[in-house]
Amino acid sequence: MLQSPSIPFSSWPNADTGADAWRCKFTRAGFKSVGGQPIVMDSVKGSRMWDIDGNEYIDYVGSWCPAIIGHADDRVLFFFLFPPDFVINECSKEACMGVLRLARAFTGKEKLIMFEGCYQGHADTFLVRDGSDVATLCLPDSPGVPRAATSETLTVPFNDLHAVRGLFETNKGEIAPVILEPVVGNSGLIAPKPDFLEAIRRITKENNALLIVDEVMTGFRLSYGGAQEYLA
Repeated sequence: MLQSPSIPFSSWPNADTGADAWRCKFTRAGFKSVGGQPIVMDSVKGSRMWDIDGNEYIDYVGSWCPAIIGHADDRVLFFFLFPPDFVINECSKEACMGVLRLARAFTGKEKLIMFEGCYQGHADTFLVRDGSDVATLCLPDSPGVPRAATSETLTVPFNDLHAVRGLFETNKGEIAPVILEPVVGNSGLIAPKPDFLEAIRRITKENNALLIVDEVMTGFRLSYGGAQEYLA
């Protein structure tokens, strides 16, 4: 039997201002939608996790794929000591923010196209008609996310090539990247139509734009090479 959670909501501080207040509100909101109390982990190894109360868990989520081979795997830890030629990020949001910044610097353009239902993290720039229940609480018309943060973000329905071409026509020479999930996860596992991804790549090449493929959820799941190998 599981021990009682270490931090029941009844004992949480009722901070009204500052970072503690935002952490409390965000965590409460997240757990309210799934039920239960916050669990504080003490250690992890492989597929197992242990909380500060001594309870043992099996992790079936794996950080939505990045930890799919297990936590603190010795082979992964080796790469942190001797990293090859790629950048290691702590979260998917950080990776998407970084690659967007690189795309803008490389192309000298600022606008981006993303698809309705795709989720690229909790960065303000991406919080436009995404498929995350939590993130939709912070759309541009909500407190905390200014309109300026999403003024360069253009959205179109997934699998709609006509809409993509239309945005490139009306924003000629202004679009730096198109960013997408090759298979949309947060909106019900939507697969791309035949030749959709190839057509997007052709359109970006024709317009001197980049294509960013967010494989946080599809990497290693569809194949060892992710969706880019599986759908090739």
